[in-house]
Amino acid sequence: MYTHRRAVSIGVLILCGFSRGAALPVAVDAELPHRVAGRPLAGLAIVLSPEQAPARPGEPRPAARATRERDWLPGEVSLLVAAHAQHLLRDAGATVQLARWDDGLPPSPASADLDAARDHRAHLLVRIAVAPDTGSPTSGARVLYDATATLPGRTPDAERALAEALAAALSAQGLPGGAVCVPGEPIGAARGAVPTVRVELGTLADPAFRTWVRPRGAFRAASIALYEGLAAAWPAQQAAFETARIARAEGRAASPTSRPATAPREPDAKIAATARRLWRAAAPPTDGAEAEGLIEQYVRRTVTDPTFFYLRTHVTRADDAWIVSGATNCPPLRELPAAILAAVGAEPVRTEITLLPAARLGPRRYGVVCRPTVMVWNAPREGVGVQTQLLLGEPVFLLDESDDGTFLLLHGSDGYVGWVRADAVLRLDAAGRTAWIGGARGVLLRDCFTDDLRLPTGATLPLAGHPRDDRVQLRVPRPDPDDDDDWRITVPAAAVRIAGADPGGRRAAEAALEYLATPYLFGGRSRLGLDCSGLTGVAYATIGLVLPRDARQQILVGRLVGTPWHLGELEPGDLVFFCDASGAVIHTGVSLGGLRFVHSAPPEVQVSSFDPADPLYHEGWTRAFVFARRPLP
Repeated sequence: MYTHRRAVSIGVLILCGFSRGAALPVAVDAELPHRVAGRPLAGLAIVLSPEQAPARPGEPRPAARATRERDWLPGEVSLLVAAHAQHLLRDAGATVQLARWDDGLPPSPASADLDAARDHRAHLLVRIAVAPDTGSPTSGARVLYDATATLPGRTPDAERALAEALAAALSAQGLPGGAVCVPGEPIGAARGAVPTVRVELGTLADPAFRTWVRPRGAFRAASIALYEGLAAAWPAQQAAFETARIARAEGRAASPTSRPATAPREPDAKIAATARRLWRAAAPPTDGAEAEGLIEQYVRRTVTDPTFFYLRTHVTRADDAWIVSGATNCPPLRELPAAILAAVGAEPVRTEITLLPAARLGPRRYGVVCRPTVMVWNAPREGVGVQTQLLLGEPVFLLDESDDGTFLLLHGSDGYVGWVRADAVLRLDAAGRTAWIGGARGVLLRDCFTDDLRLPTGATLPLAGHPRDDRVQLRVPRPDPDDDDDWRITVPAAAVRIAGADPGGRRAAEAALEYLATPYLFGGRSRLGLDCSGLTGVAYATIGLVLPRDARQQILVGRLVGTPWHLGELEPGDLVFFCDASGAVIHTGVSLGGLRFVHSAPPEVQVSSFDPADPLYHEGWTRAFVFARRPLP
């Protein structure tokens, strides 16, 4: 799930050339989501109530009908509009609560949204409705307000001004027939009721409205109109609504079950709160060892998976500052140690952390395992903290080497970071990696032996020529970097599975694109709203693969194919992951191949790009990107 709205990190994304033979990107006609300007709704507390059918008391629910592609029921349209609008209003500074999240449940009591508005001490309740396709067709939208309200805590003049602004904004957005502002039946006239307006977008009995609302994303015009109408009216009416809210609150305690809608904490505040929980002492650390211990505790408890995210630090105390040196493979984590120390009073801090891969590797910062098996260690020394084991032929990303050159720090296909013997890896440049991973491949189904070499079960090796009926020839990397030729080893055909070119990833990417413009809804997994991991999950469910629910779990699935400094291998269906400054995986999306990806982030499912020359480029996502993984072979 998407858990943070802003991506903060340090680092430069290196855009590598794309591998020859890589799958073509999925073509898509996409646009940037609507963005608000400034914070014109700062201070506004609002409840959005998407009404379910029937739209008016006494009207029957719509009769059952045959399935029709890309069609909406009245309650679905109102839910889409509210789910999308909440993000625009929050971006503009408002505190927003939804009164309804799901569809298909029995309608809530008529007073439920008023109760929600009172519990959250809202200035305003906005009900959103679409009439079912029964009754007489009407043309145009209506915004109703209560012109008879004279009770304390109500603001009839301000409510009328707000309704007029909403009607004007709906008309400007091109809703069929425009919109009018009309005084309606008393809305929530009980004492203490919250100021309320009711936005009737139209009726499905109107052919023009039915045609207008059917295309994907059409509902966004109503969402934008809600934002623009509120932004036009709120600054002038804020004082009246605030006075009314204070009057309603007098003598009445807040509900003990109230839970104000709040925006996620900023990353720095999140880091500081965690660091202070870990460091109980009133005084800051006294030396480098204590500071390093605090950083280590934080990483162990907070970073999504320390086996994937490499961060090693060394802290010293100078006369004028704390100096933090070390290395990391994750750009957002480079400033994390400084933020941790600052939170407990160890200031000022000077960061001298190297962003991997290290420059001393030169162009040969890729590799392929050239031994049957090789253990990965936690330190550049055999026998110190087993991480995992790599198999013959496995491609790896190199991050650094030990000072004496006998060990290499690498990032394996399974995602683990650790140290291996340098003589177990054939080092390659970018062209060499492309040549190794391109083309058809065979997976060993059982151990095979030839001369003094064992080919272990599970090893994946390139094919050398076309398979014959009973024999398959595989390429095996030589340990000697000066030998230009790979070994060609023949094994029984029954011992090898040929990895096919199943376009499952492309089909998952195309399935994700079907959700374009769907509102972002935390926890959602449907066409009425979904979050980031909800989108990736349902996309892969369409091809029969069940992914774990959350982004922090999905990062464990598949093999590593991309890093911030290597994006040349991304294919349609690869999952891209993003991290915040605290070390937590916060977001995921589906690569379209190349540098574009589709993802669900407020306000809606959208396409973004890592390419600064692309109109869909987003710098924040580029800075926060950490890894890409391929769930399918």
